[in-house]
Amino acid sequence: NHGRCTDGYRKQFSSHKMVLASGGNSHKGGADEYPYPVTCEYLAEAKDILGSDRLLWGTDAPFAATQDTYEHLTDYLAQSDLFTEEELQNIYYNNAYEVYFK
Repeated sequence: NHGRCTDGYRKQFSSHKMVLASGGNSHKGGADEYPYPVTCEYLAEAKDILGSDRLLWGTDAPFAATQDTYEHLTDYLAQSDLFTEEELQNIYYNNAYEVYFK
């Protein structure tokens, strides 16, 4: 546990089929700069609660691209070492396929 998640969040999110792992650079505490260490802390907790098979990647593009480069918004997960290559494939592609095409 990374200390930010409460039991209430665990209960709330554990019932969801999928949760969006949004690429972005802000959070309640203020701006988070690439490679988004605070965002990665939250995502580590989400992975702990849900597992990578229930996370989807997304962004607020085009708005988010006004805050940083689209390259940063798309590659920070791979650069973070939070996820294996298989988990990244789930987050970027396979989980969305399950939601939208199954």
